[in-house]
This record gives sequence, structure tokens and C-alpha cells, in this order.
Amino acid sequence: MSNPKFSIVIPTRNRAETLQYAIKTCLNQDFEDFEIIISDNFSTHDTQEVVEKFNDDRIIFMRTNRALAMSENWEFAISHTKGDYVILIGDDDGLLFNSLSLLQKVIDSTNERVIRWDWILYYWPDFFIKNVAGKMYIPVNNGFTEFDSIEIIKKVANYELHYKTLPMLYNSAVHNSVLKDIKEKNGTFFNSQSPDIYSGFVIAKNVKKYLSLNTPLSIAGLSKSSNGAAQLYTNQNSNIKEDFTSLNEKAGFIWHINVPSVNVLPAIIADSYYHAKDILFPDEEDALDYTKFIKNCIQEITNIPQKGNEDFNKIKSKCIKSPELMDWIEIEYRKKVISKNKLKIKQIISKFFGEYSKYKNLLFNETIEINLRNFDILNVFDATEFLKYSHYPEDLEITNVNSGYLIKKLYNDFALYRKFNRIEKKI
Repeated sequence: MSNPKFSIVIPTRNRAETLQYAIKTCLNQDFEDFEIIISDNFSTHDTQEVVEKFNDDRIIFMRTNRALAMSENWEFAISHTKGDYVILIGDDDGLLFNSLSLLQKVIDSTNERVIRWDWILYYWPDFFIKNVAGKMYIPVNNGFTEFDSIEIIKKVANYELHYKTLPMLYNSAVHNSVLKDIKEKNGTFFNSQSPDIYSGFVIAKNVKKYLSLNTPLSIAGLSKSSNGAAQLYTNQNSNIKEDFTSLNEKAGFIWHINVPSVNVLPAIIADSYYHAKDILFPDEEDALDYTKFIKNCIQEITNIPQKGNEDFNKIKSKCIKSPELMDWIEIEYRKKVISKNKLKIKQIISKFFGEYSKYKNLLFNETIEINLRNFDILNVFDATEFLKYSHYPEDLEITNVNSGYLIKKLYNDFALYRKFNRIEKKI
């Protein structure tokens, strides 16, 4: 296929069990003009076997000749795209069945080169936090907003706005010319250990404005093997964390000198911001309020049981030249340790949905929580089928828990009704 409208990129490493369902969501589109680039990062051979079973000419399978850092694999993948627009999803994610046709309509009417959207959050049944495993969280919003890149960069860097409001290559549609412009300036596109957030900063910097869709077009999945969850929220899955860290070190992707090497979101975001700044806008004023940044890091490590004195000392080491900040860190950290704050599940969810944002017009006013295990829905493809069946987002109607959820589907001129219980609306 030459010059398709969309290139859907799926980087993968040793996750054939979820990859197969991610691919199915991409093939299950009501739009035909696309290619799927599977970039296999030196996985076990079952990955290729899973891909070959689809026997679809739109799928292009590539395998690296050695294990790469995540950013290197993403670089390898996008270098092979031929589509006008590039979309990247994870190997445990999925596209909603009408995503590409909706995007085509938006592009035809706006000619936007960069379009990001909100996503639905899905915890696979094997996710390590049992209270959310198997559940899907749907933000209820519509319409679109034009974002000013400079404003968004500053707010995200300062942890005032969720990083997903950046036009990340992950769950966005970015014109290939934008990616090529960035790559020509530095020789490579990715230059950070966190390719998703880093891409958001460099793409935003490359365009003055971009379009933000409030209607989700994809499902962001979190499984037991998810890199992000392994880094941020648990000491389990140590093989995943060690693999991620060691491959980054071999590739030279290390923490920025300004940022303590602690796996909390404020630090990960700041690390991506500083690496992007060093390469694309080194002479511009630093947008990050460093005192606020340190306080956000302290807040995060005291909210997560797995984070302790080692992380605390790493943060302190970056503040030696500020006695006032050092004193504040000591008092605040010890106070929080004594109070024995516990990790709350809603805090994990909020980090993905963006509830730490202080800007009301960008908050989700409503979120629908659905326990898909109650309906024997155990993977991301069946989750998209569930939404397709319910005509999401047009005809999704949620009542209260007791009265249930009624979905109407027409089939062979008969009106069939299926009732799903235990569906809860969060306001």
C-alpha cells in the first residue's frame, strides 16, 4: 500500500497476548485507507506468529535485530510509516471502531495537522490492583478545543494540567510532515526515556496550535505488563522495570541533570520537558517553577507506599543550594510519613484522567465506570465491541445502578434488548 491516509503504529515487546486484541480493534474500522505497522522489539517468536495469523496485507510486521529502548523502538517504527497521518497506540490499547472515519471528517473540515483526543481507560483483568482490574472508565464530554501550544507546555511542565493534553504521538493523529520537521532538526525524533510525554512536548513546540477532541477515539489499556504502571505504582513486575531501565541506560537515555531520578509523574514529566527544551528551544526561558516541582515530587512519593527514603534523598540532592527548600522538604516529608498516608485507588485513576488539573474547562465533568468482567468482557477488543454495540458515543445512556443499563440493537428487523447491570455513573 502506498501513501495511505493513516499509519497506525503499534510498538510491542513480549506482549502477544494483548497485541492480538489491539490489532483486531484496528482492523475492525469502518474506514479502509490505512496501514498497521507492528514494530516488534526483539520479542519471543509467538509475537510474529500472532501477527501472521491475521493474514492481512494492511499489516506490516518488522522485528528489530536486538532489544531496544522503548524510544528507539518507537523511532524505528515511525521511520517506516507511509501514511499522511501517524497514530501510535500501545500493544494493550485499542481504537474505537469508528475512530478513523471520524478523524477523516475532522481533517476534511479543519485541515489540522495535529489532532489529539481524550481516551477511555481500561484495566485488563490481570491488572495488579484488584479494585480496578476489569473496569472501564469513560469520560463523558463532547466538542473540541483549539489549544495554544506555549500555554499547554507551561501548564503541563508545572503539573497543573494533565500530560495527555499534550499532542503526544500516542493517541493522537500527527501529520507525517510534522514528525519529519522535528527529526530533521536533531537527526532523531525521540531523545528521552519516556517517548510518549517527550513527543507531546516536541510536537507542541513545533506547532503553534493544535486541535483537541473531547470525544474519545481510543482505549488506553493497562495490563500486568504495562511499562508505565510498573514504573509508577508497584515494586512488582520487577523484570519489566529492570528491562525498561537497562535498555534506556544502554541507549543513553538517562535522567536529566535537573531532575531527581524518582519514578513519580512530576519528575517523569519534567525530565521529558527538559530534554525537549535542551534540543529544540534551549535559549528560551525555563517554564518550570522548580520549587513547585520539588513540592509536587514530595507530595507524590508520600502518597505511594512503595516510595521511601531513597527517593526522598534523591530529591533533596537537587535542592542543596536552596536551604529554605531543604527545610521545607524535611518538615513536609516527615509530617506526611508520620501521618502514614495510604495509596488511594482514585489517585491512580486521576493521574490518567487528569483530575489534578486546576482548569475547570478541561476537567471531566462525568466519568462512567463499568465493570466489564460482569459481562465476561476480558480484553480490549471486546470492550470496543461493547461500545460499538451500545452505539457509543451517540446512544450511550446510563441510568443508576439499581435500574441497570438498557442497550437496543437492531438485527434482522427484530429489536433485541440486552440489559447490563452494575453499571455506575460517576459525577
